[in-house]
Amino acid sequence: MDNLGNRSLARDTGLFLVLVILVNGLMLPGSWSHTGLINTFHLAFFVHAGFTLYDGYFDTLRTKTWLLLLTLWSLTVIFPLLQYSFSFGELYYQVKIAQFNLEASGWHYLAQALAYLRRLFSMWPMALLVALCADVAVMHRHGWHWSPTWRTVFFIACAGLCGLALGSVLSALMPAHVPVASNDPLQVPAHVVPEWFYLTHYSVLRAVTHKLGGHVVMLAALLAPAIWPWMRVDTLRTGSMRSLWALLCILFAATWIGLAYLGTLPATSEVIYTTRTLLAYYLAFLLIVPLMLHRLACWKGV
Repeated sequence: MDNLGNRSLARDTGLFLVLVILVNGLMLPGSWSHTGLINTFHLAFFVHAGFTLYDGYFDTLRTKTWLLLLTLWSLTVIFPLLQYSFSFGELYYQVKIAQFNLEASGWHYLAQALAYLRRLFSMWPMALLVALCADVAVMHRHGWHWSPTWRTVFFIACAGLCGLALGSVLSALMPAHVPVASNDPLQVPAHVVPEWFYLTHYSVLRAVTHKLGGHVVMLAALLAPAIWPWMRVDTLRTGSMRSLWALLCILFAATWIGLAYLGTLPATSEVIYTTRTLLAYYLAFLLIVPLMLHRLACWKGV
C-alpha cells in the first residue's frame, strides 16, 4: 500500500518528465516569448495532469494548489475558444463595449477590474508556470522528504541535464522559421485550426451543434478534473483494481490524443460522430468510472 513516505515509480517518472520539459522548453530560442512560455507550460501541464489523474493522492494543501492550477488553465482555454463562436474580433469588441457600459453606469471599479484582467491576460504564461511548479512541488513533497539529499540532488541534476541535452539537439535540428507568402492573401482557409494545446477542447466544442450546449459541454470537460481530490483514486491505483485502473488511464490518454487529432480535421459528419464517441468516454472517465470501480472493488471484497 502506498503512503506518504513512499515514492512510486509513476510519481518519479512524472516528475522527471516535467523537469525535462521545463528545462528543455526554457532553453530553446524564443522560449521566453509569450508563445514559448505558453507551449512549455501546456506540454508540462498535460504530462503533470496525466500522472495526477493516475496517481490520485490529494491532501489539503495539494487540493488547493491543484484547484488553483486548474482555474488558471481553464481561464486561458475558455477565452480563446470563445472566439470561435463569434465573428473575427467580435469578442474583444464586446469586452470593450462592456467596459464602456460599466464606466457609463458608474461601476468604475468593475470597469477597472475588467481592464486589469485584459492587461493581465498577457502575463498568464508566467503565472501558469508558477502555479504548475507550486503544484508539482506540493505533490512530491512527501515522497522526497524521506529521501537522502544526495539522491534528490542527483535526480534533479539528471533531469536538468537531459532537458539541456534535448534542448540543444532540438535547437540544432529545428530549422529557422521562414514565412511563406500566400498566392492569395485575401483567401480565408476553409478550416482554421487553433493551437495544438486547444485542439482537444476545440474538438469537444464542435461535438455539440447547439452553441450553448457546446459551451456547456466544453466547460464540463475543462472543470471535471476539479473533483479529482474527492474521487479517492489513490485507493484504485494501489488496490485490487490497479491493473484495470492503469488500463483505463492509458485508454483515457489515447482518447485525449484522439480528440486532439479530430480537432485538426474539418467538421464532417463522420468526424463529429467519432468525436462524440470519444467524448462520452472522456467525460465518463472523469465523472463515473472511479465511482463504478469503487463499487466493483467493494463487491469483490464482500
